[in-house]
Amino acid sequence: MSGTVEQKVADDDDPDYDEKGKSQSSRGEAAVAQHGRRLYTSMHILLYTGFYRILPARDFAYELAIGYTLECLTSIIPMFFCQIFNNSETEELTPLQSIALLVKFLVAVFIVLEAIILCA
Repeated sequence: MSGTVEQKVADDDDPDYDEKGKSQSSRGEAAVAQHGRRLYTSMHILLYTGFYRILPARDFAYELAIGYTLECLTSIIPMFFCQIFNNSETEELTPLQSIALLVKFLVAVFIVLEAIILCA
């Protein structure tokens, strides 16, 4: 009688293996690794299109900081300087040019504030 109880306990201690000889825990680790690879291969598309902002800030603070930095360095700051240089060629600013400069400056401020709030 005691032999059968020990046999059941010993059978429960062995992990379940599939036909390839992999345990459930190793299959779970492989699935997590596969999902991680998919995430980081799609990261450049997220950065290019701006959809990096939908990532959870708590888990992806570093990726969000990179995205905001790239957006500032490759989009907002160069456009701001292009507008300044183009408007410096004109003698007097029109109201539309003034508003465009103000809006671009506000966008830069809001992006920096958003980055500080989400990445800190």
